[in-house]
Amino acid sequence: MTDDKETQVRHRFVGLYVLLLGLLGANMAGTLIDAGGLAIPIRLSVAAVMVVVIATSFMRLRQSSALVQVVAVMSLLWIMFLFVLTFADFLTR
Repeated sequence: MTDDKETQVRHRFVGLYVLLLGLLGANMAGTLIDAGGLAIPIRLSVAAVMVVVIATSFMRLRQSSALVQVVAVMSLLWIMFLFVLTFADFLTR
């Protein structure tokens, strides 16, 4: 790789690192703010944004084939399905 390309890659990863640290700081600051019933959904949405950033950038899902993207989406849907069933069982007892 040329020096210019290495610099671009380094700047991209530093930017992603700073973004993830900012989201982590926002998530931690959310614990200090009394948002009532919205506190958990806000922190979970920040965590979901972090997952999307990691999946699209570090796992390179944007550049992968369509099959890999479909498998990634279906695995997330399966995990959501398991969480919904677990919480439904928990709430009905």
